[in-house]
Amino acid sequence: MKKQSKEQKLETELERKSRITPDKMWDNLSGFWSVWLIHVGSDLGLFEAFRKGPLTVDEVAEAKGYEKVYVEVWCSTASQFGFLDGNATDGYRVTSGWGHLLEHYGDWASTYIRLSQRVDQSIEAVFKGRAFPESSLSLQMAMSQGIRA
Repeated sequence: MKKQSKEQKLETELERKSRITPDKMWDNLSGFWSVWLIHVGSDLGLFEAFRKGPLTVDEVAEAKGYEKVYVEVWCSTASQFGFLDGNATDGYRVTSGWGHLLEHYGDWASTYIRLSQRVDQSIEAVFKGRAFPESSLSLQMAMSQGIRA
């Protein structure tokens, strides 16, 4: 058997890592949706409410003035991602150990979403040559302001 050089080993490793697989695609999509889930839960005070749990979907929807169906979908999804423990019958609560982290990452997720929306609003104009891309300094400043807030 022929021995591979360091360069060949590195190239083989890079090829393996760059292959798109259904599992890799699912991981990427899950990461995207978990950021949105954290953003919504943080901005709407859902994590804060369920830290006091267990609370039912009805209790939180009524207390917050939200439509039950949307709170139900959010809870089901948050449960699947492991952010909430419980079920629709007995109520949900924030999974042990997540409370403090979700407070911190909620701000990060919200900043990330807002920054992504800002880029998305101008991307077509940039690609069509009708606008210049926003400078990376401007985006970094927006990111740091959002994280500090």
